[in-house]
Amino acid sequence: MLTKGGLMAVSLLAILPVSAGAQSGQLTPEQATAVAKICATTACRTGGYEAVVWIDETHLSSVPEGPSPYVTQDGEILIYPGETFAVQFSIVDGKPAAPKFYKRYAPAMPAKRDDGNRLSDNPEDATLPALHAPDEDVDFASLPVNTLVLSYGQRGKEGMDLTIASTMPRTLKLDATMTLVRKGAYDYRATSTCPIGAKMQNFETWSGPLGPMFLGNFRFLPDGAKHVCE
Repeated sequence: MLTKGGLMAVSLLAILPVSAGAQSGQLTPEQATAVAKICATTACRTGGYEAVVWIDETHLSSVPEGPSPYVTQDGEILIYPGETFAVQFSIVDGKPAAPKFYKRYAPAMPAKRDDGNRLSDNPEDATLPALHAPDEDVDFASLPVNTLVLSYGQRGKEGMDLTIASTMPRTLKLDATMTLVRKGAYDYRATSTCPIGAKMQNFETWSGPLGPMFLGNFRFLPDGAKHVCE
C-alpha cells in the first residue's frame, strides 16, 4: 500500500522558484510500480507538469504534479491547486464511506503551468466541462446524490481557497492536511475546517501559498449540533 506519506514523496518531489527553472524529480522504479498498481484500479491524474502558486505579487513557486489518485487507498481525497472535481460517497449504516472519483470539471481557479522559461495555461482545462460560471454557486440539480464538488486554488495572486459543494443528505465534517510551501519540501499541517451543510457550498481560505491538500475522516454531524469551525 502506498500511504499518504508515500504519495507525497512520489507526487511532490520538489518545490523550487520558477525563476530557477524547476524540474520535477523522476520516480524510482519502485515508486512508479506502486503508482501504476494504484492507477490500474482507481482514477488517477496523469500529472507530469508543474503548477504554480503565487507567494506575493512578484514571486511564485512551482508545485510538481505527478501521477496520483484523486482518492487514496486510505479513502482520503488528494487535490492540487488548479483542480475542480467531484467525488461520490456510499452511505453505509448511516455514515459516509468509500468516496470514489466521479468527474473532473473546468477549474474554478485555474493554475498556470511552469514550462521552464515561461508560464502557460494548462491545455487540459479547455477540454473539461464547465460546472458553473465564475463566482456562481454550483447547480446542485446537475449533480448526483451523495456527492462533493471540490475546487481549490488561488484567486489572482492572493491566498488559497477551497470550496466544497455538497449534495449529501446531512451536515458533513471532514479533516484536512495542508502543505505549506517550503524550498525543497512541503511542511504538512493539520488545518481547521467548517461543517458543510446539506445542499450547500462551503468556503475555506488560507492566507499563504499552499501545495496539495488531503481531505479525510468524513462524518455526519448529529442533528442539531453546532456548526463549529475547528
